[in-house]
Amino acid sequence: MERCCICGHDADLNLGGLLINGRTVPICADCAGILDKAEELDQNAPERKELHAQLQAKMKNSNAGHVVIATVNRIFTNEDSQDIQMLNEREQIEHQQETEAVSPGSSIESLCSFLSVFAVILLIAGIVLSLLIGVPLTQLQMTRANGWGVIIGGIIGTMLTFAMIMLVLSVASAIGRINAKLDDTNDQLAATNKHLARIASMLSAENRKQKKS
Repeated sequence: MERCCICGHDADLNLGGLLINGRTVPICADCAGILDKAEELDQNAPERKELHAQLQAKMKNSNAGHVVIATVNRIFTNEDSQDIQMLNEREQIEHQQETEAVSPGSSIESLCSFLSVFAVILLIAGIVLSLLIGVPLTQLQMTRANGWGVIIGGIIGTMLTFAMIMLVLSVASAIGRINAKLDDTNDQLAATNKHLARIASMLSAENRKQKKS
């Protein structure tokens, strides 16, 4: 059973619902009746203010969403600019929170940067270790061949390992950059959707004004 967006009670789907941000949300017969009565009254009529207070109490008890509250208030008071300002401030806060949050793409790039430094240290340590082990062996006639084998083999093995690590890190970094671009695209789409929803809400309020006049 659908719930009324205003009071939270069982909604009457036959009523069509309340238009919020371009989509119709369910509403109960009681709340719909209050809105219908309000449309028949003058903007400054005391009865209209009482009806508004009734819906405000219902929304407070049901913890209605801020978009529902803004839409109902706009129907009664026509305070479009204040509602839009409230939505803009909320969007700015949400955008700031999203910006401060670390995205998976940036995390991957940070990890790749750290591992690239570790790979360079590993390369230097491998070469130094090969020299420390191999050079003493080359000083003796019996182990000279083994010593050169340790030096050459250690250096080549270390360089190959370094090359493999850097290749993997370059692929991971590219994936991170792609994820970051996708996140930016998603943020832009979300901002566009919010802007369109705000326009739809304004048009809905304007249509209601025209119907009343």
